[in-house]
Amino acid sequence: MAATAALLAVGGLAPVAQAREGTDDPVPLAPTVTSLGPYEECTANHCLPHGGPGMPGRFRFTPNAADTDVTTYRVQTPEGVHTVSAAEAESFEFTPSSGGSYFLIVEAADWGSRFGRSTRFDFKVDPALEHSSWRFDDGLADPAATVATDSGQGGERHDAVLHTEGTGWSPFARGGDQDRALQLDTPEGQRPREYAETARPAVDTSKPFTVSAWAYPTGTGDDRVVLSVPGRHGAALDLRYSAADRRWAFGRTAQDAPGAPSVRSLASGDATPNVWTHLVGVFHTRHDADPSNDTVQLYVNGRPQGSPVVLAEQAPAYEPWRGTAGLQFGRGQDDGDYDHYFRGRIDEVTAWQWPRTPQEIRRMVEVHRPDGVRTAASGRPARTPAGS
Repeated sequence: MAATAALLAVGGLAPVAQAREGTDDPVPLAPTVTSLGPYEECTANHCLPHGGPGMPGRFRFTPNAADTDVTTYRVQTPEGVHTVSAAEAESFEFTPSSGGSYFLIVEAADWGSRFGRSTRFDFKVDPALEHSSWRFDDGLADPAATVATDSGQGGERHDAVLHTEGTGWSPFARGGDQDRALQLDTPEGQRPREYAETARPAVDTSKPFTVSAWAYPTGTGDDRVVLSVPGRHGAALDLRYSAADRRWAFGRTAQDAPGAPSVRSLASGDATPNVWTHLVGVFHTRHDADPSNDTVQLYVNGRPQGSPVVLAEQAPAYEPWRGTAGLQFGRGQDDGDYDHYFRGRIDEVTAWQWPRTPQEIRRMVEVHRPDGVRTAASGRPARTPAGS
């Protein structure tokens, strides 16, 4: 009893009065919390992660059999406190924003709004750490190297072969002198043909995925593709600078068919040449088999660009098809032909088979100062939402 009261006080909820023995009007007893999936309650000897960041979990709250007048529930999570009606308690939804350990602390209230004893439900969220990553540091040890190693974690590795006319490695990289970036510097006036590619797709583009990269364009006169995963006719992943819009864009071709339209999430402002810019593209299927709610979303320097774009609303014939070619660094594909080669530098590319959340993407560009303060990419203090 004392431990429960202390736990609630630390979490921001004041200790509540307990059932009064010997009276006919006790406050509610501790309710039962049941997971409806995908998360499972931790036990003393078993706590496996499930789901992932951004994947909703559903829970049912049931009053103790001795309580017949429960009207609401109060639910505390690491990200806030919620009031839930008895009807809503049949399927309460909570969406974790990151991986790790989570809890629900649930109390029932009677018609007099008196809260009783609490139940704690602990569970673990899979952090979705499996990913592919290319830092392009291979040229430090061997300037003549022609392969960029995939240094990611878990799963299959996808090393990238460089097709460049120069060294392919630039010391003008994100990490300073002891870092390298992919250098794509076809001279102006010549048709660019420099790029890198993996032998197989690094992500299944028919399922939710996220890609991120730092890009340094040396010109904005033409379309410049940073990353793509082509099929036979189009691209199921396309992260680029769009010259017609003068903005960064992320999207995909609605189908792998001749003439199929592309649907894109556009940046809110014009792109700036000769500046390192952090780009993230997220393809989200809402973890279901209904293609009508699939979306694409672009992030620039950690910030979402507008609202997610619903693919089926922009292209009624859209389907979540799977790209068959390897991941392309620095070139795209339109109607079966490779084009829109990038001019400049590309660095620190990562691909996840998971839709990263806005909180996770914001943290990708944060800098941790020696005093422990997190700052945004611009150097200004980063805003941290409650609970993050």
